[in-house]
Amino acid sequence: VQYAHARICSVLALWGGDESTLDAVDLSPLTGPREAALMAQLAEYPDLLLHALEELGPHQVAFYLRDLAGELHSYYNAERVLVDDLPTKMARLALMSATRQVLRNGLALIGVSAPSRMESRKNDYSQKRILPSATRRHRGRYHHRPDYRLGDSAGSCCDDYQNVFALSQQSWQTRQGA
Repeated sequence: VQYAHARICSVLALWGGDESTLDAVDLSPLTGPREAALMAQLAEYPDLLLHALEELGPHQVAFYLRDLAGELHSYYNAERVLVDDLPTKMARLALMSATRQVLRNGLALIGVSAPSRMESRKNDYSQKRILPSATRRHRGRYHHRPDYRLGDSAGSCCDDYQNVFALSQQSWQTRQGA
C-alpha cells in the first residue's frame, strides 16, 4: 500500500506540473475498464469508512487500502499515465492524484506513514535470525536479488541458505556458551 502511494508520487513528480490544476480536469477521457475499476474502488471509500466506524473495524480500512493498491498497480501496469494526448494525460493524472489522496488519508487513519518514495535499506543480517531469501528459497520474490544477499557473497540463494544456517548455528552456540 505504501508502495502504491510512493508510485503515484513518483508519477506526479515526473509530470512536474501544478497539482492544483488537476481539481478541475475533465474525466471523460477515462473510458478504459481498469480506469473504471479504479474509480469504482475510490467511490466505495466514504461508505467503507462509515461501515468501519459502525462496526468498530479498523481492519476493514486496511483491507480496502490493500485492494485499492492492487487496483492501482493493475491500472499502472496496463496503462501509460504520461501520454502525449493532453486531455487523457490530465485525466489520468487527476485519477492518480485522487487515488493518492485516498491512500494517504486511509493510511493516516490506521497510523501508517505514506512515504513519497520507497527507500532501499541495506539489511544487517547479523542482527536477524532468518534471511528473506532463506524463507522463500527457490520460488519467492527474493530469489537471486543481490541486495538481499548476505555480505559480499556472489553466490545464489542456496548460498544464502547455508549462510543463514551458519549464522543460526553461531547464534545458538553463543547462547549456549553465555
